[in-house]
Amino acid sequence: MAKSEITNGHGILKWYWEVTRQLFPPLCWCCRIWLTDGKRYSEAYPFLCPECLDALPWIPSETFCFACGHRTMDSNTLCSACVDDKFHFDRLWGGFRYEDVIQEWVLQFKFGKKEHMALLLGQLLSLSVKECFDLWEVDAIIPIPLHHKRLYQRGFNQAHLLAYHTFSKSKLLQPLWLRRMRHTAPQVELSATKRVLNVQGAFQADSRVKGKRLLLVDDVMTTGATLDAAAQSLKNEGALSVDVIVLAQRVLSNVNTPNPKNFSGSIQL
Repeated sequence: MAKSEITNGHGILKWYWEVTRQLFPPLCWCCRIWLTDGKRYSEAYPFLCPECLDALPWIPSETFCFACGHRTMDSNTLCSACVDDKFHFDRLWGGFRYEDVIQEWVLQFKFGKKEHMALLLGQLLSLSVKECFDLWEVDAIIPIPLHHKRLYQRGFNQAHLLAYHTFSKSKLLQPLWLRRMRHTAPQVELSATKRVLNVQGAFQADSRVKGKRLLLVDDVMTTGATLDAAAQSLKNEGALSVDVIVLAQRVLSNVNTPNPKNFSGSIQL
């Protein structure tokens, strides 16, 4: 095929998609406004307009506890809770407070079987960590695994999809380096104390983690019990360090906990 034909073909395809975009622009998932030229220039396009992106419950990056992600008075320090009870992971970054529309989207994603939402949530997680992730040198990215029974029930691992869409250009994704050996009760149904007991010994790390700097990825951190158990398993197998990135984190002032059973697919996106 001649070079001019390839160039012309690409030009026609580009023209076709531009016309299609103008005729059928996407809608903002929050305010439902058309994302036309004036509303198109958002880092979360084609999902959110700039105003709705800015209005999300972002967690500021300036001052946060590097163990649990809660706000502190100074940067790169431990909060008072983590001074008394430090986690096995070394640092944590949460992109958003687990509330409002972020909470709704996560529940729809996990319990409403809306697998396509990983595209939006992965893009948001990528935006939230772009300023801090380059400071975290890692050898492998590991999503929190599901037990095979839970994976069969849900149909997908939300942490794996998030990691894939957040770090889509990375070759560091290693989902097989951590396995979930026990089928545990859903953490959302348990108290903070029972959550810790529920996931004790639930994970088994692969020997390839020895001497490696690892990054764990999950959708939500509430008490941190699951992430702590996973990090402990990785450290026991010889991991040099374990950092954590989560899409959302429950802050201490947030006590509104919707029932995940209410998100069985009733909201259409």
